Amino acid sequence: EHTRIVPSVWFLLSGARSTQSFIAAEEHMSLTEDALRAMATDAGDAVAAEKDWDSVSSTAYEALGSVSKSDRTEMKSLNSPPAGVKSIMEAAMIALDYDWRKTGSKDSWSGAKKLLASPKFLTTFREFDPKTINAKMLADLKPFMEDEALKLERLEKVSKACAALCAWVHAVYDYGSM
Repeated sequence: EHTRIVPSVWFLLSGARSTQSFIAAEEHMSLTEDALRAMATDAGDAVAAEKDWDSVSSTAYEALGSVSKSDRTEMKSLNSPPAGVKSIMEAAMIALDYDWRKTGSKDSWSGAKKLLASPKFLTTFREFDPKTINAKMLADLKPFMEDEALKLERLEKVSKACAALCAWVHAVYDYGSM
């Protein structure tokens, strides 16, 4: 067994004078190997999680990529948006941790319109870090996910941009719920 060879060689080469120092060296090697295994497992888990996010979000990012500036302009031009449009924007702002109150907006729709008008709108979604998903976010998103008005099939009839945002919010929720 290789774990026995290395401490034994170390013991012989170091000129250790006691069995106790040999045992201490063997225990140290065992702890070091355990730490290395744990680090490798953590790194593997991080890579797997990133791949999972990539697989869950790829369709949503593809849909977001098809959203043109005119699609966003159409959405933000709505003074009284349909409930589904307003709700999916609220859900997207929750997922992005975008606090519309800090934008000086009087309500969530005004804040959503500022987000839609941002030149970094698509970049904001592309640069989303799935590590920011937490239990509070998932709890806040859950009512939106259960709302029949926020099903992708329904929102596709309302707006292409809205449907793309819906796909993205569902990807965030699904990934966080894994």
